[in-house]
Amino acid sequence: EIGRSVALEYARTGATLALIGRDAEALWLTARLVQVVGVRVQTYTVDPADAGAVERLAERVAAELGAVDVWVNAVPGLPVDATSDRDVKRLAEAAYLSTVYGTMSALKLMRQRIGGTVLQVTCAAGPGHPLRVVHHAVHQTVQRFTTLLQGDLKRDEAAIALAVRQVLAP
Repeated sequence: EIGRSVALEYARTGATLALIGRDAEALWLTARLVQVVGVRVQTYTVDPADAGAVERLAERVAAELGAVDVWVNAVPGLPVDATSDRDVKRLAEAAYLSTVYGTMSALKLMRQRIGGTVLQVTCAAGPGHPLRVVHHAVHQTVQRFTTLLQGDLKRDEAAIALAVRQVLAP
């Protein structure tokens, strides 16, 4: 899973991690893997498509773990066998809403402390994946949102960096 890979990558740098998502079991498993690296980790279950819940949780994380230096929005990919209209809708909603709500909540915290980084991680689907075009459209949407926001931050002279990284879908 994309979120697990990103969490392990940051854990290897010694970062304190707040793992946020809707699947408590997946968060727990990732936390166990991260703890092996020897870093502090806390899990928080939330629907990332609920703006109010994400904002409240971001404030809670900052209060419990300290300043948020890096916020990662890891957009899930869909497996090859996920091809229903419901799967496509879930991917599109999760990708866009969680990216927007997570980013806006992170920016609110980072503006208060004058700096930070927001990383958007999306999935690319290889040739033959039935939802390859959908994954590509999601990435382009996240990329465009991030690019427009970078312009706003530059205009405001905010010391907040935004980046997008794409990884191969499951």
